[in-house]
Amino acid sequence: MRRILTTPLKPIFFAPIIAIYTALWLAPAWIWYDPHSLIVAQDAPGTEPQVSLSRDIHFGFDGSYTVDVRVLDTSGVVCGKPGAHRYRGGLTGTYTTSLSDFAGGDTDCAALPDGVYFVEGCWTVETPLWGILPAKTVCITSNPFRVSREG
Repeated sequence: MRRILTTPLKPIFFAPIIAIYTALWLAPAWIWYDPHSLIVAQDAPGTEPQVSLSRDIHFGFDGSYTVDVRVLDTSGVVCGKPGAHRYRGGLTGTYTTSLSDFAGGDTDCAALPDGVYFVEGCWTVETPLWGILPAKTVCITSNPFRVSREG
């Protein structure tokens, strides 16, 4: 009778796969979406602040975002909306728009009362690597900016 040589599955064969998955599981969200800076400028009294977001989108992904405009002293949220978006990889550069558009179309952001504010933006990669990794979130905070309705 012939004896068939079998090699039992040894953990050493799975170690590289487990190590790669663990490294990807621990990988930060900026591998997909990397916000460099978030700058809010007040051009003139009575005008809506303008937002400039410098970011790189390295890989395409389905994601969500939240933008909150907060009072500087209390961190209380005064406006902002969450949303979902399909991000296309390979985009880099600066995106500039009005504060209300940046905050998901929240018109309350267009008419803030006098005060000092900051913006917090967070982006979540919902299904990194086709869903085999957990969702990953990256956040950035803007500079403080002052809103003044009169000159």
